[in-house]
Amino acid sequence: MLKPLFAYIVVAKEKLKSKSVYIPPEAQKRNAQSYGKILSVGPACVESTRKLIGKTVLLKRLAGDWVQVPDQEEVYVVHEDDLLAVVEK
Repeated sequence: MLKPLFAYIVVAKEKLKSKSVYIPPEAQKRNAQSYGKILSVGPACVESTRKLIGKTVLLKRLAGDWVQVPDQEEVYVVHEDDLLAVVEK
């Protein structure tokens, strides 16, 4: 597991499965990297962000970087400012 530094967040890619939000299939392809589940947060993240661990969030498009960790899934590392919303299920 990656432990992010500063105000960075590690996010696992996740497909949106919500009955309250409809996203057309073509937009899902275009925004495939925009949703993810927060796995861990850096020490400089504010308390409200720390409470989001395990939640699915909407991210800014083209934010952060994909990182491949040996023997693990590919994860997304984004800055705290790249979070846009929490997806409630």
